[in-house]
Amino acid sequence: MPWLEEDANSIKASAMNGDKIRTEATFKKYDWTERVATMRTTAAVMSYMTDTEVLKSLVMQSNCIEKAWVDWLGKYVTVPKIPPSAPKVKADDMKALYQRWYVARMKQFKQNLLDGMETMIQWCNIWNTSPPIKARVNWNKELSSGPEVTLTLDNLKYLKKFIEDIPWKP
Repeated sequence: MPWLEEDANSIKASAMNGDKIRTEATFKKYDWTERVATMRTTAAVMSYMTDTEVLKSLVMQSNCIEKAWVDWLGKYVTVPKIPPSAPKVKADDMKALYQRWYVARMKQFKQNLLDGMETMIQWCNIWNTSPPIKARVNWNKELSSGPEVTLTLDNLKYLKKFIEDIPWKP
C-alpha cells in the first residue's frame, strides 16, 4: 500500500506540474505487471481527485497557500530596504495572480493525465507482439494480483477512457 500511495502522489505531482508521468526509459524498465499497475494508478488518480473530501481539502490547502503569499507580500512591502526596482504588487494583485496560476494548473490536470496515459499506451506497443504479452491484472479492485491475462490494446485504452469519462470542473 505505501508503494501505491507514493506512486499516486508522484503521478498527481507530475500531472499538476505538466511533467511526464514517467520517462520512457523508466517505464520500459518495468515488467508488464508494473507497467499496467502504473497505468491503473494514473486512472485511479483522476477518480481520487474528484472525491468530495479530497476536493474540500484541496481548496482548503490552496486557500492557505494563497493566504501565505498575501501575508508574505504584506511583510515584504514594509521592509525598509526594498530596492526601488522591486515590483510594486498589491495584496489583491498577489491573490489574483495566485488564483490564475492555480486555476490554470487545475484545468490542465486531467489533460495531463490523459496525455500521460496515451504516451504509456504507445510505449507498450502491444499490437505487434508475438507471443502475446501477459500480466497479472485484476481489472476490478486489486492493483496487480489475480490471474495472468493477455493484454490487448483495448484493455489499455479502457484505462484512458476511464479518465475521459470522469467529469472534471476545477
